[in-house]
Amino acid sequence: MAALAASRCDDFFQTLRHTQLCRPVTEVLEIKRRLNFQNSLRISHLKFRLRQIRPFEQIGSIATAANTYITNNTISDFLTATAFGSGIEFESTANPSTNNVVMTGNSVSHSLAAGFNDGYRVIGVDGDLNLNFQDNTTSGSFGNYAAELMSNDATFNIRMRNNTLSDNVLVGGGPFSHQVNFEVFGGQTVPNPLVAADVTGQDTISGTVTIQNLGGGVDRVAPNSLPIPE
Repeated sequence: MAALAASRCDDFFQTLRHTQLCRPVTEVLEIKRRLNFQNSLRISHLKFRLRQIRPFEQIGSIATAANTYITNNTISDFLTATAFGSGIEFESTANPSTNNVVMTGNSVSHSLAAGFNDGYRVIGVDGDLNLNFQDNTTSGSFGNYAAELMSNDATFNIRMRNNTLSDNVLVGGGPFSHQVNFEVFGGQTVPNPLVAADVTGQDTISGTVTIQNLGGGVDRVAPNSLPIPE
């Protein structure tokens, strides 16, 4: 009987590992019923092994990368004239340590020229950020930026192409930012500091492009050289 119980226990843990189930320790009695355990010592050992496999209270804290897809959305008149906000916004986090973002095919319009709004706002706050920003559009005036792509405290890798933006654009980093890398596709010499013409050369932008370098460096790099998600 002991050998049978041990065998069934091993089978159960194989299933647990393959499916990555996460059970709170309070379900041990249900596990006991399923495995037909008769020995309380084995149950105590089972509790310990469950904790070691995957702690219930730490779900999400072990991730090292996350993919976020924001695609084919239509946003219009999202705030009042005096409000502050964004049509589409993403901020990276320290957990996971790497944030992969695909932001493509979106459309943001805003008919209110006043206020302090962004069409798209992507900010590297803590975790490193890899951004695929292509084929997005804006219409109208936003009072701030049609697109604001900035690192506050992160390494920020950007692929920005084929966007049609109706207002100003900001690319760069704040005083605590790490390196900002921007892929260029026009045959420019790389690596070199990023300039506004690098951005307007591969996007249609009605407003002014500002390259902000307050710390860490903002450079253009070779096409398809960064770990940008698709």
